[in-house]
Amino acid sequence: NVSVGILSPATWAEDGTWEKLVLARKDPLEWRPRIKVTGAKTDTDPENMLPSADPVRELNRSMREDFGAREMVMLGIVDERGVLTPNTLAAAARVTDDIKVLDGVVPEGVVSFASATNVPPGRLSRRDVDAITGAVNDNALLAGRAVSPDETGLAVFIPLESKSAANGVASDIEGLMEKEGDLGKAQYYLAGLPLAEEAFGRDMFIQMALLAPLAGLLIFVLMLYLFRKLTLVVGAMIIAMLSVIWTMGLLIGAGFSLHIMSSMIPIFLMPIAILDSVHILSEFFDRYPHYRDTRKTLRAVYKELFRPITYTSLTTTVAFASLALAPIPPVQVFGVFVAIGVAIAWALTMLFLPAFVVLLSEESLQRVLATRVESRSRVLVRGVQGVGRLTARRPLVIAAAFALLVVAAIPGVTRISVN
Repeated sequence: NVSVGILSPATWAEDGTWEKLVLARKDPLEWRPRIKVTGAKTDTDPENMLPSADPVRELNRSMREDFGAREMVMLGIVDERGVLTPNTLAAAARVTDDIKVLDGVVPEGVVSFASATNVPPGRLSRRDVDAITGAVNDNALLAGRAVSPDETGLAVFIPLESKSAANGVASDIEGLMEKEGDLGKAQYYLAGLPLAEEAFGRDMFIQMALLAPLAGLLIFVLMLYLFRKLTLVVGAMIIAMLSVIWTMGLLIGAGFSLHIMSSMIPIFLMPIAILDSVHILSEFFDRYPHYRDTRKTLRAVYKELFRPITYTSLTTTVAFASLALAPIPPVQVFGVFVAIGVAIAWALTMLFLPAFVVLLSEESLQRVLATRVESRSRVLVRGVQGVGRLTARRPLVIAAAFALLVVAAIPGVTRISVN
């Protein structure tokens, strides 16, 4: 007998991964394989667009070590009435002291006006303010930086133990500033490259989270207009959704971080995954009135379209898989998993879609075909047919027009600027 039991409950690991279940098989040989389920890990660091061993990153790390440079967050306190007042300086000094004890901050590296001289504890006098101002102005490093030249702003430079600490430190600083009541109407701002990179990555993930469902909705509405059969359209949409879900699940399960590039996989994969289904369904609707039998129609459709659909899916898969040769790791992951997603979509189109269509009743299909608007009355079809007739009648004119467009595009191509 083999027993399988849960050895530990769901817990959050220290590295942020999610260990949901740990299972073990116990037999006389004491063989205990462990199954770990991990959650998605996001990566918004643009440095990871290059491999960790890239010479540029290695040089950057060595320079940081040689000069003791660290990632930094800046706190700015601005008051248009002036910041060189006893209350503002005393409050800013207290906030600076509190910042030094925050997790993720290198306390000895914090630089502010308080670095120029010792700030007396408690309330400050006008004389104390003048002494602090003089000390800052006499310091060549801090003059014009810790206090703005127009005396309306203070700056606190906060080095971090690591780039990943930026968000937590910024959140803690916001809490300190909200609690400080002696700043009056002064405004505060947080800045720094780590925060900018994190904001950029976060906004990209949010956009992808919004655009992917919108793309799916647009495809769904368009297919519903074309085929006028909700059940068939749902079958095609299931293929697209399964392709995306399985691909992203495989990416995360394989241990890859969800990078900005990876977040775009659903946008690319959803329309590609549904293309084969559109071909199959379109041909199915055209042939069904002749056969009046679902199985016979499907056999005829797949006999006709199997080869072209397979070739187009294969070329698309190879095209995206070729990105694995790129020297940028996130691009490699993007290309490989889009290729895997296209292959999954092809397999679902070949296996799932015909099974799904067969489950539909003959009566419902015949009813849909009977109520369909004649294809010739459709604006879209009439437009395509008109374009086809124009192309057949004026091939030289069409070719010359496209040649002129290519020539007209050359000046624009020469002005491309790489950022």
